[in-house]
Amino acid sequence: MSNVSLILTDRSLALSEPKAESTQGSTKVLAPSSLRSCLMFVSSAVVTIALAAIGRDMRLSPLDLQWIMNAELLPPAALTLVAGALGAPFGQKRIFLAGIAIFGLGATATSFAPRFAGLIVGRLLPGLREALILPNGLSVLGQAFPADEKGRAVGIWSAAAAVASGVAPAIAGAMLDHGSWRSTFLMLLPVVAGAQDRWAKNEE
Repeated sequence: MSNVSLILTDRSLALSEPKAESTQGSTKVLAPSSLRSCLMFVSSAVVTIALAAIGRDMRLSPLDLQWIMNAELLPPAALTLVAGALGAPFGQKRIFLAGIAIFGLGATATSFAPRFAGLIVGRLLPGLREALILPNGLSVLGQAFPADEKGRAVGIWSAAAAVASGVAPAIAGAMLDHGSWRSTFLMLLPVVAGAQDRWAKNEE
């Protein structure tokens, strides 16, 4: 699933959620949800920018490079419906947090992957994160805001995604010019930590 279709699906889901009972804590939900959208776009941008450097460093074939691009797409296609069903028994917020944590593991695994197999595992984990968060993430955001504020909240969320998609390639390219492609994946970890921290404060 492309980033464009993903963001449109999430946006529609958030706007269609029933009206929230109160606005208490709504802004605390918006911050981690916006960071999550940033992760989605930054991840794709980093892979695209770093792909050639990865191929040279690991001496990969064009087919191997195609697997690196496609590995993140497989879990959402196979597991999104199952992950959506997990939101009811385990809680959508818990699934959201699990997805962010898995993304962090994937970025770390990719950065330190010694071989092609480890790199593929590292790319599969962000896809698993998307499968977990897609049916649960913006549903939580939609429930947090009343109907008259929901459009503004989704607009802020969309703006964060747009800014991330524009800034991430430049940052990744600058890091590639002055270091290894592995560092471009490590730069995702502060965003992961920020999303986790903001969500943890929301739970307090």
